[in-house]
Amino acid sequence: MWSDELSDPDVDARRLFPAPADNSVLPSSVQRQLNAALRVKMVEPGLYAVGVRRLLEAVCSEEKASGNALFKQIEDLVQRGRLPDVFARMATQLRRLGNLGAHFTEAEIAADDVAIIEELAEAILEYLYRAPAKLASAEEAIQKRFP
Repeated sequence: MWSDELSDPDVDARRLFPAPADNSVLPSSVQRQLNAALRVKMVEPGLYAVGVRRLLEAVCSEEKASGNALFKQIEDLVQRGRLPDVFARMATQLRRLGNLGAHFTEAEIAADDVAIIEELAEAILEYLYRAPAKLASAEEAIQKRFP
């Protein structure tokens, strides 16, 4: 079934695949920044990039990363083993795109960049919060069935 903002509001439409991401496991500050970024995602790509950069700042705050700048905080997460190198590189690119979106220059964040930004941010959230929650749930279910 097709559903969009012009569809009949009386029809109950559910997304079956892919399943929506479980944001209930995100820390509240991270969830707030994600929601704020999503509100401007399709309207203003530059502001979306800035919003995702703020999301990274919330992640670093939740993870108690040290450093007075975001790039230092990302380095701290790597040093403490909280982020593997590939995820740190993702975070660095998101930080750079957020910086670009925050400043008036000839090079602007384009609508085509939104998918890249979203994929990188979602991968970091999956690694830090969603995957560990899924694993804990699976381990609990297995433990109940096979004590």
